Amino acid sequence: MKATSVPIVNIISITIILGVREMKYMYIVDYEDGSTLKEKVNEWINENEENILEIIDIEYNQEGNLYFAIVSYLERGKE
Repeated sequence: MKATSVPIVNIISITIILGVREMKYMYIVDYEDGSTLKEKVNEWINENEENILEIIDIEYNQEGNLYFAIVSYLERGKE
């Protein structure tokens, strides 16, 4: 029987305050083959849509078996 692997994904959030707006960075990491990374990014965006004012950039990178996405965005102001 062939063993199957389950992708491991970590999500890390970093906040940088720029004037009145907060630039935030979401790191989504896949330690397997990276095949689910774009899906996980889209899932995160959909789940947090009400808190996101604007997506500035989405950068995808790979270093060895480490695949990661960095989502740069502005957070919607709290009313």
